[in-house]
Amino acid sequence: MKKTWLVALCSTTVLLAACTDGEDENTEENANGNGETEETTDQAAEDDELTAEDILQEAIALYDGLEGLYMETVGEGDIDFSIDEEDIEDEIDEEANSAELGLEMNIRQWTFVDGDDFYDRSEQEMIMDVETDSDANTEETVSYSFTDYDDPAYAIMYDEGDDEAIRIERDLDFDFSHMAQRYEDLLDNADELTLVGEEEVNGYQTYHVEAEMDGETMAFYFDQDTYFSVRDEIIGGDDDMDTTLDGGFQAEDDVIDYELNPEFDESLFQAPDDMDVTDGEISDTIG
Repeated sequence: MKKTWLVALCSTTVLLAACTDGEDENTEENANGNGETEETTDQAAEDDELTAEDILQEAIALYDGLEGLYMETVGEGDIDFSIDEEDIEDEIDEEANSAELGLEMNIRQWTFVDGDDFYDRSEQEMIMDVETDSDANTEETVSYSFTDYDDPAYAIMYDEGDDEAIRIERDLDFDFSHMAQRYEDLLDNADELTLVGEEEVNGYQTYHVEAEMDGETMAFYFDQDTYFSVRDEIIGGDDDMDTTLDGGFQAEDDVIDYELNPEFDESLFQAPDDMDVTDGEISDTIG
């Protein structure tokens, strides 16, 4: 039986930026006149004057001209499904009121744009822990989803252990600028943007930026070489959540590896030779 398909867009979504080579290094002739050069302090002064808005603008610009990306992410989240006592109507609601969901996602994703065609592949390991007052359950699923290389208007999906894949029609209009829209939204609508400082995250030297918007605190850690965020954090407050999530939530996505404009490999978008592929609907992937 097919597992429920869960597409993780947290960030993240995921989420990449075009590679830049940083700012030009300025040099000037040494004062002792020996012809040697030394770095000026202009760049250091420029870095000191960076703002959170500047960094978001750089992150947006990085998507211009991007044609492909690979990234490997690990993420986790916790949701407390608390409901006000007055909203509890039956035993089912009482059970839901005690539910806590823990989710761990490990994802490898390739994305390419080739003219009008869009190709993506996701290899997703999901570990879901559901705990209530009366029960605890853990479910682990490894799922594969990828554009059909022979016809990019279709996607092929299957779970590990299946001997049959489902091919479904999709209607996607994508370019990498879409992935910058969340930063544009923050620039336009955030209540507060703060450059917290510089931190090393997952081996990358980053700028740590925090945003307050719609009752949430969001943190982004942008690789200083590319302005691509290698860690996204979201914390939701109690007051602004729907009643089914009155306990609040928090989530974190870490990019542990990424590559901008990797080489396109058509085998990523082809089903295994021993896999039967059957045309179907999205509902066929749920069960």
